[in-house]
Amino acid sequence: MSNTSFYIIPAMSDFVFYGVLVCMIAMLFVHFRFGKERAGSPISFPRFAMLYVPSALIWLAYCVQLSFQSQVRFRDVMLALAMYSAVLFVALSEALPRGLAAWLTRWRGDRWIKELDYLYLGLGVLGLVASLGKIENVSDKFDAPGILGAGLVATALVLRTIKTRAEIAGWNKLK
Repeated sequence: MSNTSFYIIPAMSDFVFYGVLVCMIAMLFVHFRFGKERAGSPISFPRFAMLYVPSALIWLAYCVQLSFQSQVRFRDVMLALAMYSAVLFVALSEALPRGLAAWLTRWRGDRWIKELDYLYLGLGVLGLVASLGKIENVSDKFDAPGILGAGLVATALVLRTIKTRAEIAGWNKLK
């Protein structure tokens, strides 16, 4: 069976998959390459907007397109989760040095980084609970979309990565 007949929408092909993959890699490359151009400060806002907005829109369009498929390949779901994680990571990595970290420090004190532990652990637990509903021999299941558990765990992992990045960069000391 060819790839195009597998999908309801013919455009959902290897070309679309690799296009989204290249977009995600380019977004991460630009973030890491140019984000350090001024000793750890965030990239300029126009460059950030040109990088982030199209990537977020491509991810959203990809996910909407996947939601209309009767069958979805594992690689497509993995790419959608990876793209979601990358977009969230870049957004938080750029928002924290631009003022979000200073606001969090004023609101919660410099221990807000430690408080992220509770958030990502809670999201991980919710992701685990959502995935338990997919075990066939479990009765009284929590009925949630299959992607919910994976999305919650992906969000938890991004928050844990951001926590480490914020600790290393000292973002909790920004005023």
